[in-house]
Amino acid sequence: MSIVKVLGIPSSAGCRSETSTAVDQHNGPSSIRAAFNSLTRNFKVPINFEDLGDLRTGGSVAELLSDTEARVSSILTEGGIPCLLGGVHTLTLGALRAVAKSNPDFSLIYIDAHADLMPHAQINYGSLLFYALKEEVLDPARTALLGLRQVEDPEYDVINEHKIFHMHALEFERYSAKQIVKQIKEEFRGPYYLSIDLDAIDPAHAPGVTLPYPGGLTSREVLYIANEICKLGVVGLDIVEHAPINDRGEETARLAANFLHTLTNTISERTRRH
Repeated sequence: MSIVKVLGIPSSAGCRSETSTAVDQHNGPSSIRAAFNSLTRNFKVPINFEDLGDLRTGGSVAELLSDTEARVSSILTEGGIPCLLGGVHTLTLGALRAVAKSNPDFSLIYIDAHADLMPHAQINYGSLLFYALKEEVLDPARTALLGLRQVEDPEYDVINEHKIFHMHALEFERYSAKQIVKQIKEEFRGPYYLSIDLDAIDPAHAPGVTLPYPGGLTSREVLYIANEICKLGVVGLDIVEHAPINDRGEETARLAANFLHTLTNTISERTRRH
């Protein structure tokens, strides 16, 4: 039985309709699974994860976070590595709460077009990292934000106040993905929690996301960095913000499925070696 436990979280709780182009993240996990089945069916390829199905949770943010935390805690307690399929990015706060209790000595690698550090009065998909800092389940000195390109002024205030490492998508033209991984290794010790918002990828290639914003990373850049982080050792990961209603020919779903396949294989291979 694989150490990697895939858990779908079909929820849109915390998505703000005034800033999103679609409230459809709850359909993300099933779309990614369908694409995965299409990519692997009838091919002799390794599949190194156990699919636990979908988390059953209520419609509120509080229920989403509580249920996610409980299920991730259970996976960690049993020695597994959770791989969460989203679903709205709000869910990551629940996972971070669980990881902080189980293994507080972790670093967060957050690949996203957005910083998600807005000091909103409520927890939502744009404020989850602000609340992670506020709740002290996240160490700002061990947080790396990669691929940013749509950051609001109050978020820059939080970044500057806490001196949070961040790299904009345009900086990937100055540094190769290999150099960025080298810097991550030097500045942030493992183990890592890896969070991949699919909107980090340019919408020309990944349109099926909640907040498509131009000028993004390539899928190879994201996959290379994520895969190298998984080689170093992760305590958990998530792939979030797939909005099938915005997709085009299942392009984004297939990218997410490729990430799922590649990263879970890498994690399992590392586990066997160690």
